[in-house]
Amino acid sequence: MGLVELEAAAALYTGATLEQVGPFTLVDRIVELWLARGLPIGTAGASSALDRYWLHRDDRLSDEERRDAYARVFDARFDELWTGLVAALAQPTASAEARDHADAVRAHLGACVDEAILALTPLLYAQLRAALDVLGDREILATYGAGDIWQLIDQRARLDLGATPDVARARTMAASGTAIIAWLAEDDAVTEEVADAARSWLAVARARPSGEGL
Repeated sequence: MGLVELEAAAALYTGATLEQVGPFTLVDRIVELWLARGLPIGTAGASSALDRYWLHRDDRLSDEERRDAYARVFDARFDELWTGLVAALAQPTASAEARDHADAVRAHLGACVDEAILALTPLLYAQLRAALDVLGDREILATYGAGDIWQLIDQRARLDLGATPDVARARTMAASGTAIIAWLAEDDAVTEEVADAARSWLAVARARPSGEGL
């Protein structure tokens, strides 16, 4: 498996884990309010970010297209292999078992990240980046009285969507999982940083709702 495929897998993993907190739905709601002049923001900064997001709406992948891309890579077999790898990496002393698990995850990702997935990944990541840019805009944060992007997501998901996303869990899984996939790309010795990432991932994964992947 090549570096390009693993980089794509890391980007997809970030998208799949953060998708759980509903960033696209929240931005769509904010854009709706902005178009209806329901947001007290100026003509620069946040307004520019919202304008760009709105103008490029036809370029973005649909919810179904994103979910399909995630499911093609992060299926039940991936969950099984990934959990084994993370558990092995989290052990106090890295072993040959961790290497075997790493090879199995690489092989799975290599088989799943095909040309179609490679073509979709930049679009998906750009879409996620654009949504996070809107949510992280200082003027929008100030408008909603949120200290940072994650507080805003938690707040608006509860108030606008009636949802209770576990933002801390999604952030930890995204950061830890991406770090582990980056290590797979390096094919290097297990570092303490990678072991810590595995332990962090396992700590929040135990809170996973029944039937939820990743």
